[in-house]
Formats: sequence, C-alpha cells, structure tokens
Amino acid sequence: MILIKKKFAIILPFRLDNFDYDSIQKSTPILKNDKLLNISLDFLFGAEMAVNSYSELGIDVQMDVFDSALDRR
Repeated sequence: MILIKKKFAIILPFRLDNFDYDSIQKSTPILKNDKLLNISLDFLFGAEMAVNSYSELGIDVQMDVFDSALDRR
C-alpha cells in the first residue's frame, strides 16, 4: 500500500551528445574510458537503488533524470 508520493529530479553530466547510438564500436570506448560518465552512472544507479528501497517502504518515488551535458550555467 502506497502512502506517500514524492517526485524529484536529478541532473548529471552524461554528455549524451558524444554518443553514436548506431555504433557499438564507437560507444564502447566512451563507456569504458570516460571517468565523468562513469561517476554519473554510479550516482544514477545509487539513486535508483534508493528509489527501490523507498518503494519497499511504501513510498512512491518518481525520479526524472536530465543530462546537463557539462553545462556549468
């Protein structure tokens, strides 16, 4: 039974404009070597784990994820 509903947004520098989604050969090195992307993904996975934990406690959490593309504004 869900008693509480929460919404939040997370903005991380994925820089998805660097990806060629049609080519695994071009995207794989970026996924392996881009340290900032890996940190962002780790942070996102941690947030998803938290959302799942809250769900088990009956708290409905909606998480929206945005790519800041390293924009410092």
